[in-house]
Amino acid sequence: MRHSCGADPLVRSRPPGRLLAPKKSYPVVSRRPTRASDADQGVRPTPGLENLPSYLLDTTLVSSSTTTTGFVKAPILVLGVGNALLGDDGAGLLLLSELSREADAWGREVEFLDGGTQGLALLDHIAGRRALLILDAVKLGAAPGAVHVLREWRRPAARSSTAHESNVTELLEASTLLGECPERVALVGIEPCRIATGMELSQPVARALARAAEATREVLAEFLSG
Repeated sequence: MRHSCGADPLVRSRPPGRLLAPKKSYPVVSRRPTRASDADQGVRPTPGLENLPSYLLDTTLVSSSTTTTGFVKAPILVLGVGNALLGDDGAGLLLLSELSREADAWGREVEFLDGGTQGLALLDHIAGRRALLILDAVKLGAAPGAVHVLREWRRPAARSSTAHESNVTELLEASTLLGECPERVALVGIEPCRIATGMELSQPVARALARAAEATREVLAEFLSG
């Protein structure tokens, strides 16, 4: 069955408004002894870190529950990912923008973050969290505009159709390897209709935003209840 993907010129994938954009910071872990006495005692690097890029590794350990500026992280992170310049691929970012307007209702327990397509650069932002909720456009073969809620999600159920989908998988795999992946990870996604250059959402995806927002609130309530 062929689905229609008309564009709604009034809906942009990134509306006006300021969101907290992630700073370029990386978690730091040790692959070398940090003190001479460590080497004398035969201290070895953490297993599995040998293949990580060098920019993720350092000699100084910091607490993952705080940021590099010393602020305590909210236990729950709502992370919007996608490319606002590729039509429906920006659905997760628009969903994040809508929900971030309700940030005061969630208090200090929840942080909303626009992750764009940064991939591994987001490692430090998800480290030290109790739960992670990802908002994204996810192509699973359903009708355009279908809302997917995947609880305890780790990798896409279908082959990645956009560059950032593989970035999200890589991000979760790296955080798991580092022992920094949150205990609970869930995804709320919208089935895209058209991923192509342009900032307009297709009509099916635009109409699905309200349902996706309600699904996101339900998952957040589950996270907050324990």
